[in-house]
Amino acid sequence: MATFAFFAYFVVRTIPLLLGGIVLSKTPPGELIATLQKCYMPRAILIPLAVGLRFLPTIRQETGAILDVMRLRGISPTVWNIWRHPLLTFEYLLVPLVIRSLTIADDISMAAVTRGIENPAARSSLREIKFSIADRFVCLALVIVVVVLLYVG
Repeated sequence: MATFAFFAYFVVRTIPLLLGGIVLSKTPPGELIATLQKCYMPRAILIPLAVGLRFLPTIRQETGAILDVMRLRGISPTVWNIWRHPLLTFEYLLVPLVIRSLTIADDISMAAVTRGIENPAARSSLREIKFSIADRFVCLALVIVVVVLLYVG
């Protein structure tokens, strides 16, 4: 019973994070920024979020490229090798990743500045950004779920 309770607690805590991550990853960054700006999100949060959303997929690609290069050079990044030689793994994987990440972060931030992310005016978007009826139903359903969970819990 305790295992089931732990599993249920884990699922209840992680599913909203996963769903939020899926929504953020599927939304184009320009639309997300315009929407969050329309919701009056502070620029101190908005700009790092936009740069971070552009940065994460690039880090995934770079990690894959570094692992491929390690395999080509005969350094297989297996669990056994990581366990046997953690410092070498750290050197072979993380040092190139950090150096490449610095270059990529600089490129992404320059691209964001070039696109006008620091412009104090409100962003425009090709799509109309509005709160639709479907959004109202989702918010109402979430409020009902929260009230039910608070009442039952």
